[in-house]
Amino acid sequence: MIMQRGLTRLYLLSACLITPVSLAQQGPPERPPVPPLPVEKAMERRAEQAMRQLERLERQLPQAAERAEERVQANITEAMLRRANQLPEQVPSHVGTSLPATLDITSAQGASRFREIQLEPHIRIVQREWVLLASAADMENLRQSDSELLSYIHQSRELQSLQQHLVTFRVPDSLDNQQSIERLLPSHLHQALDRQHVYQLQEGASASPLFQYPMPAVCEENLRIGIIDTHLQTGHPGLSKAREQGRLTEFSALEGYDHLPTEHGTAVSGIFVGEYSDLNPLLPAAHVFQAGAFYQQQSAHRGSKVEYLLTSIDWLLSQDVAVINMSLAGPANNLLRQAVQVAADNNVAIVAAVGNPGPHAPAQYPAAYSSVIAVTAVDQSGQVYPWAIQGSHVDFAAPGVSMPTLMANGGLSLRSGTSMAAPVVSAFAGCFRQSGVNETKTYLQQLTRDLGEPGRDPIYGYGLLHP
Repeated sequence: MIMQRGLTRLYLLSACLITPVSLAQQGPPERPPVPPLPVEKAMERRAEQAMRQLERLERQLPQAAERAEERVQANITEAMLRRANQLPEQVPSHVGTSLPATLDITSAQGASRFREIQLEPHIRIVQREWVLLASAADMENLRQSDSELLSYIHQSRELQSLQQHLVTFRVPDSLDNQQSIERLLPSHLHQALDRQHVYQLQEGASASPLFQYPMPAVCEENLRIGIIDTHLQTGHPGLSKAREQGRLTEFSALEGYDHLPTEHGTAVSGIFVGEYSDLNPLLPAAHVFQAGAFYQQQSAHRGSKVEYLLTSIDWLLSQDVAVINMSLAGPANNLLRQAVQVAADNNVAIVAAVGNPGPHAPAQYPAAYSSVIAVTAVDQSGQVYPWAIQGSHVDFAAPGVSMPTLMANGGLSLRSGTSMAAPVVSAFAGCFRQSGVNETKTYLQQLTRDLGEPGRDPIYGYGLLHP
């Protein structure tokens, strides 16, 4: 029995040792061959892979472009700030400070019409001239008072749209100061009196651009656009279409001048409605009302008295314009402040150049009045015009460096300065006019491209407006 159980165990052990060897010799069972994919299915799979790659690229490219744009803009802003901080001691020859401190404006026969004086930096006046805006009732009371000031009235006119009388006084040297002349007026008229300030057009030197501006029309509505500038060059071919269609109306605020400049006003009007060679108008269907208000100072300088600006604003309001472009700047003036406020109260936006005396110069007017839309200039790369004034009053930036426009000799030229940027914003203000000037300004903020620091900043305002 014992022997039988031993043999049985030996048999089982032998079977366990032999079985794996036999299985190993047999090898794994054959698998059925995998049939090859059809060509169509392989192409479909590759197309799906390509589509997934394209989708990833579409998601990644905008982010990469945005990051690159942010880096470029940051570099532009940093470079611009470095340039701006280096400017205080540099004054270009075209800035108004190159005018002499005393300048006689003469007739063709050499007789003196009046004398300009630089009272302070960036403040020019007409010597011994003062201006007053007064109601009809105030004028009657002044006449009845038999004031000494009545004997010094040089000119008086009614401004119907402003509903005021504009009076110009020429006083003797002994009265040519604020305190002395105010003693001759009722106290409530002191805020309606001011000096005969002088204002300058805000144009600088031109430069060769890397490329011309792509300036399509802002809109094609039949807008009524007002301009206060120099007179126009008669018969310029770039304005012939507007003239033939009856879309150019001129007015002169000047009387008795022998020679009236036309270059700057022709350039500004050309931006609005000029059609010549490669120049396209911002407002091809607009009717331009041009108020000529500037006289020749020296060969490269034109000036305007504040009384000419007031007369021009009054006329433009009577023409029911939607916007008034003022590519000019000068000192604060009580009468000018009142006039631009009347325009705003009638939903007429006044768009003004901030001025070109340099980034550290004090604010100039009318741009610095809260009821006015203030415009600075940038070049094609988005850099601010280096001589543009900076400050909290800046509202918008617009193209204004090497702008192609009409020149007075009948051709085209490139012009620079905040003067050239203001018409671009004026076009936007006219095309997107809202129920009030503040509402228009708020609406235009939605159309800007932010430059510089996020949000409003003292260099670019709310950002760039570009057609």
